[in-house]
Amino acid sequence: MIMGPINAPALTELSRLLEQPGHQIFPDAVWVSGQVEVFKKLRDLEALSLTSELSTGVLCPDCMNGAIQPEHTAHGTRIGIRAYCGECGWVQLSRERACLWQANPAKVAEWLNLALGLKPRHSVTEVVKGVLWHLGEREYKRHRHSLFFGCQIAVNQAYVGKALNQYAAPGADVTITTNDIAELQQGTLNSRVFVPLGAVAQLRKAGLVIRSEEH
Repeated sequence: MIMGPINAPALTELSRLLEQPGHQIFPDAVWVSGQVEVFKKLRDLEALSLTSELSTGVLCPDCMNGAIQPEHTAHGTRIGIRAYCGECGWVQLSRERACLWQANPAKVAEWLNLALGLKPRHSVTEVVKGVLWHLGEREYKRHRHSLFFGCQIAVNQAYVGKALNQYAAPGADVTITTNDIAELQQGTLNSRVFVPLGAVAQLRKAGLVIRSEEH
């Protein structure tokens, strides 16, 4: 169980989830993680949500022994979820216990757009689906910089490189990312500027704030 402030571990967990395939996590990973408060925090902030996709197997919430298979069941006009447990019989399951959870990278892009002072002059544009978002333009030392947010960049370098060439000011793009920076420096995007999300931003009650602008 997380004791004390949860903003830092919540941002760490969100960054990890954004690098998972489909940005998804199995429900059991939430409930047995010892970080339930962290996941609830992210869900409250709309950075994490429940999908409609049932997990292929979950632990019985009553006995916590063995995997059970969730299935939809109808109760009149209401659709519920249940699973059969060899020890407990039929068990009713909540969506939180039965469905995959999914992180929302677009929400992070929206937070950064606001925290960097780009909104409302610049709107967020998804330029590589599920991978890269253009946050807007910002002047620094009389030079215009194109700012981006990205995740899972290392496995989509060709698409990201093409998008940066199209949307960025020449030689002046900066991408905030949850990807491992060392991994990116070894790939075809090694001439680009990447900044770890955790190095420039902190999670607060309403979303992300930029560290350098907190004081």
